[in-house]
Amino acid sequence: MSTPNVKEVIRQKYGPKRITVESAGTKPGPVRPEAIAVMKELGIDISGHRSKHVNEFLSQSFDYVLTVCDKAKESCPVFPGHSKRIHNAHSYEGESFLLTMA
Repeated sequence: MSTPNVKEVIRQKYGPKRITVESAGTKPGPVRPEAIAVMKELGIDISGHRSKHVNEFLSQSFDYVLTVCDKAKESCPVFPGHSKRIHNAHSYEGESFLLTMA
């Protein structure tokens, strides 16, 4: 689990209830021990979480698709509906955020 997955959990726990955030990658990897430790400090147990692949969400529509690395921007699939795509390159390889606003 990478930093974006940590952000997903924080947003779901503390963020506005009208926003749904999913975090997925084009190359998901194992949950990182550093992420588990940071979240544990916040009182949140993510030890049972896993990194998700963007293909797990292909049947869902999102208002926004945010990519945070150039490789993810190039290989992120097209989702149903009219998602607005936003790209902001960071060091998170292959990560994307998928947001739905109610």
